[in-house]
Amino acid sequence: MKNNILQDFSLQGIDPFEAKDRIQIIFDIDVTEAEKLAGPSYKKLWSKIKAYFLENGFEHIEYSGYASKEPISFFDSIELVKSMIKTFPVLDKCMEDIHMSIVPEVFSLNEYFHYDGNKSKEKKVNDDKSIDINNTNIQDNNTTFVQKRTR
Repeated sequence: MKNNILQDFSLQGIDPFEAKDRIQIIFDIDVTEAEKLAGPSYKKLWSKIKAYFLENGFEHIEYSGYASKEPISFFDSIELVKSMIKTFPVLDKCMEDIHMSIVPEVFSLNEYFHYDGNKSKEKKVNDDKSIDINNTNIQDNNTTFVQKRTR
């Protein structure tokens, strides 16, 4: 049985029809299942979803993550997701995980990085350091440190 999120909000003293906040929606699609259901065109699903969110007042924040540009009610955000399922019925059978959260304030941390839009495999971080993304090696003044992956 599906959890009634609107009832959960009400139990917490939040009116899901009146309370408005910026909302973030993030999701994961089961790629294997999406390909089975939609065939080779499954790859277009992400661009269609992106267009859907952009047309409905959201901004693309990363991969499968979107945030409303303006505050909206919880009810409206849930209705938007339900409408998305009607627009893209394949999602009903391949949406692995989806979450909604409140976006109180967002602060950019981009100033701490030196990314210049270059998509090279190795990029210079500063005069003394470079990162080899393929091998996760960090070189600092001719000393190489290898980052071990923990998975």
